[in-house]
Amino acid sequence: MDYKQMCCKQVHRIVFFAAWLSVFSAGAQSRKSCIKDTIADDQIFSVSFHREDFPLSIPFIYLSSDEHLELMFDDLSPLQRDFSWQLIHCNRFWEEEALSQQEYMEGFPDTRIYDIKTSSNTTVSYRNFRLIFPAENMQILLSGNYVLRIYFTDHPEQTVLTKRFFVSENSSVPEVFYKPADEPSAGGQSFGISWEAPAQKNVNPDHFHLFALQNLRWQFEKELPEARSSGKKSFASCLPGECVFEGGNEYMNFDTKSRRYQSPRIKEMEFKAPYYHIYLYDDKVDSYSPYFFTEDINGNFLVENNETKEDRNEADYMYIHFSLNAGQPFIDEDVYLYGALTNRNLADRYRMQYNFRSRRYEISLLLKQGYYNYEYILKPEKGAPSYTLNGSHSETGNEYLFLLYYTDETRNYDRLLGLKVYNTLLR
Repeated sequence: MDYKQMCCKQVHRIVFFAAWLSVFSAGAQSRKSCIKDTIADDQIFSVSFHREDFPLSIPFIYLSSDEHLELMFDDLSPLQRDFSWQLIHCNRFWEEEALSQQEYMEGFPDTRIYDIKTSSNTTVSYRNFRLIFPAENMQILLSGNYVLRIYFTDHPEQTVLTKRFFVSENSSVPEVFYKPADEPSAGGQSFGISWEAPAQKNVNPDHFHLFALQNLRWQFEKELPEARSSGKKSFASCLPGECVFEGGNEYMNFDTKSRRYQSPRIKEMEFKAPYYHIYLYDDKVDSYSPYFFTEDINGNFLVENNETKEDRNEADYMYIHFSLNAGQPFIDEDVYLYGALTNRNLADRYRMQYNFRSRRYEISLLLKQGYYNYEYILKPEKGAPSYTLNGSHSETGNEYLFLLYYTDETRNYDRLLGLKVYNTLLR
């Protein structure tokens, strides 16, 4: 290699390293009070994030394990756009920690996403992007809350989407005691939670923090009561029956896996160039009917096309038309379509509009073929939103995630000591 080639190669390395550093410094400078799951580009669809090979799972891995997560999304833009990723460590409230990237990640991985497939035999053209994470040549060093930020490779300052996930130790796993409401009509699901302190000196009970999530409804995440000592190294946050959650109702669903046959929830299917249109039967506001079991997937979706072999890039996009029969419009309250199909987000584009002619709330979304769960969220002008528009039952099957944090004052971050996934139907 001559002197000129050596110089060029060295300059290339310096430029690459400088660009890599700029991404992480940009992330630090644009620090937000709370990082949420967001889709910032209106051409990005069908975002899914889960444990590798488990498409319905909660996105978490264990520290120092060989486990991976899988992120997948579609870009419907006609432009050939490239995407890269950034890792951000957060505290228990999903605020960016005051840690340098070198403190929680080791290595210099290639952050560009290369696993891309172009759509085939579909009416809507798109490119599917897939990322297996953690990437090669990197290691996550600390437990806690993390955000995977996707950005344009050519414009690192522009965020495309963000997804939250967990990296857990296995040093102290919460033990869960479940108790349905004594009276089913009360609609409550209550828990007791206890744990053993990790094997370390000088454990401070005030530094334990326990959080709970139901079906990954981020807007309803709860911080549970402070830890109480029940022995030398035993602690509890809730005694059995203390921490109560609304059971809600089973999710509604629809199936668009076939373009040839209509599944039971589909009222009408037609093709109006350039899109297929699916009209679902009306849903009704009904908070007083008795509980009726319907198997669901806790608000998730599965991309699938029965007429192809490769769902990833051969499943088509269709407009799905939802309607909610509420009789009269709600006063000072908005209705939102909600679930993984809306990125579990109460954004304006998922707010339903009341049609005074049909006397229904309506919304239409462009969705990829598959099987979907969904529900309706009622959000008042003032106060907290509610997922009990269609009633609340103690018998409802829900998936809970309990997260046990410990504030490390020495290194100034929130450790995730352990977590517990609990399904009320599998107790």
